[in-house]
Amino acid sequence: MDYKQYYPDIVASYSSLVTTKEAEEILGLKQTTVQKLKARDLLHSSKVIFGLVHYDVIKLDEVLRILFLREHGDPDIESKLIQFYQDKLKGYPDLITVHDISKITGYAKSTINSWIQSGHLKIIRRYDLCKKNHVPKEWLIQYLSGHYYNTICRKSQKHREIIKKYPSSLYREMIMHIQRKQKDYCSGWQHGAVSRRYIMKTGILIYNSYADRYDIRFGLEEYYGGLHCGNTFEVLIENRWIPSRIKKAEEWYLIGIKTKDIQGLQVRI
Repeated sequence: MDYKQYYPDIVASYSSLVTTKEAEEILGLKQTTVQKLKARDLLHSSKVIFGLVHYDVIKLDEVLRILFLREHGDPDIESKLIQFYQDKLKGYPDLITVHDISKITGYAKSTINSWIQSGHLKIIRRYDLCKKNHVPKEWLIQYLSGHYYNTICRKSQKHREIIKKYPSSLYREMIMHIQRKQKDYCSGWQHGAVSRRYIMKTGILIYNSYADRYDIRFGLEEYYGGLHCGNTFEVLIENRWIPSRIKKAEEWYLIGIKTKDIQGLQVRI
C-alpha cells in the first residue's frame, strides 16, 4: 500500500529518509515512544556516519505507515478482530444486555449508554423485557472490532488487557499509544512545544439526559463519547478561549465560567 498518497504535504516537506527527531514530529510522539517502536522492530533505522557525527535515519514509508495506522486503523485487521471477538463471545447469547457489555469491556454502564445515545452502538429495545436495551451479538462484534472503539482516549483496564491479545502486533502497539497522545495533548500543553499534527476539535456542549452527563457534539453523527467529572477543555467566551474543566455538585458546572446554563457553549478539546 502506498501511504504517500495520503500525506502529500509530509512527502513534500521531508526526504525519503528521516531522522529520529523528524519521525517524532511527523508522528506526534515522544522520543521514548519512538525508541520503543524501534526496539520492537516496528520501525527500522540505519546509522549514518558523517565524520564525527553519527545519527539514525528511518525510511519515510515506514513512518507514514504507522501514522496512517494511528489515524485510520489497519485496513487488514478488522476481519481478524471480528474473528477474535467471535471466539471471545462464543458463550454469550445472540442478544446481549448492557450489563454483560459492561463485564466484557470493563466500561461503566453510563459510558455504554453514551455509546448508544450517540449512535455508535446500535441496540434493539425489548418491550417484552421491561423495555431493556439489548445489542445483537453481531452488532457488538462489529463495534468492538472498529477503529472508533479501539481509539477511545481513556481505555478501561479490561480493554487494555484485551488489546494485548489482539492478533496484530503493530496495531496493538499503535492503539496502546493513542491514549498517551490524546492524554498529553488534552492536559493543557504541559510538555512545552507540541507537534504540528495535534489539532484541537471544536464542538458544542450538549446534555445527555439518558446518561445524566454532558457530551460534546462535533458534527451530525460525531460525539466525544461522554464527559466525566474533571475533564478539561477550553470554552469560547467573548471571542476568547478560556481553559476550564467540568464538575458536578447538584448540577453540572464549569470551573471559571460564571453561568448556570452551560448547554450550547462552544468548546474545544
